[in-house]
Amino acid sequence: MENYTNLLYVEIKGLSSYKDDVFTFDFLNKKNATFNDGELKTIINNIYVPTVIGIIGNNASGKTTAINILKWIIDLYVNGKDVLHKIQDITSINSTIQVEVILTRYGKTNHVIKYKTYIKKDEEGLYIEDETVYFKDMSSRLTRHSILDFNENNGPQLNRDIFKKLKIDDQTITEESILKSMVLQKTESIARRFPNPVTTASYFVSAQNKEKLPSFDSISNKLIQYLDQSIKDIELISTGNPKLDLDIYKATFVDGREYIDTAQNLSRILSSGTNRGIRLFMAAEQTLKTGGYLFVDEIEVSLHKTLVIDLIKLFYSRQTNPYSSTLILTTHYIEVVDSIRRTDSVYLCNKCHMGKLEINPYSNFITRNDIKKSEPYLENLIEVQTTPNYDKFMSYRSSLIHGLNSGKNKHFSHLQW
Repeated sequence: MENYTNLLYVEIKGLSSYKDDVFTFDFLNKKNATFNDGELKTIINNIYVPTVIGIIGNNASGKTTAINILKWIIDLYVNGKDVLHKIQDITSINSTIQVEVILTRYGKTNHVIKYKTYIKKDEEGLYIEDETVYFKDMSSRLTRHSILDFNENNGPQLNRDIFKKLKIDDQTITEESILKSMVLQKTESIARRFPNPVTTASYFVSAQNKEKLPSFDSISNKLIQYLDQSIKDIELISTGNPKLDLDIYKATFVDGREYIDTAQNLSRILSSGTNRGIRLFMAAEQTLKTGGYLFVDEIEVSLHKTLVIDLIKLFYSRQTNPYSSTLILTTHYIEVVDSIRRTDSVYLCNKCHMGKLEINPYSNFITRNDIKKSEPYLENLIEVQTTPNYDKFMSYRSSLIHGLNSGKNKHFSHLQW
């Protein structure tokens, strides 16, 4: 990879659904790395980011919200996509939000860049009200703490006033946003000032399997056999109009059965787990080839625990993850997180006072490495609520028993079975 980027830190002020209206996510290692067998990607010196990040928490604790915010950051600040408005679809926002993103950009020269963006909401939608950019060289003197520190007193390398002057001197700059101009770098003046244009591949696999299934001719039969041992192979036998899904495939099962049909129809005879597994592992393949980010919400949905752990192993192995791609997952099953090697690669979501959300590194709560990560979580030994409330379940159970014994079934009379 000639040019690539790594997220180091994200802070968004003005998200009303979060505690103190602030969402913070620090990717950097919180603990020393005395051993690294693929679980960490080196930034410089003893500064690392994880190759696998797990986000856990009770129901309705904000796991999906957190992973969607991080995907939004990648889309907007790394790939320059027109997704500014989507933040209000992800979470509740105030009239103004302040976004601070610190990331690295590698290429002919290596930089640490800090974006500060003020996003305003009015009756017409969202727009960038103000933005500043700071950057510094990637220096061997940087430490875990200093890499995030920028001397803002010296002024930004780029702000709206400087950008206006650049646009006067260079009429080819058509973007209104500094951010988009830097990311896309369509003009020489921006490219000279900020080298290393970067776009980082990112893929999202939702819990609802909304993503389109890849064409079967792009899927390895070895993957299909791994996901469903009853299938011998699936082969393309005739091509048509791919937009209309008219390619015809033949699926052969080990017991000799054969099905000939379009990809869409063949996918209906596959189990939900096989369909999700194909989506997930094919997205992982693309991510591993590019050094990008794979976001997976509720990774355990329709999948055996072993498949999930095997996927995590792909991101931990230097053979299968040569570019140190990043897997960011959410899960309800804490046992999955036992396969994530470091506690500072796991983040715990919680709904606290007044229903506000918060997210913190699991290493804030668990410091010992000689116990499974799942044990204190399942036993509810952490300061925050990690399991469904037992007293509330017993209260619901009593109400259910009372309703059943009363014979009136008031709570269920409106349901249509």
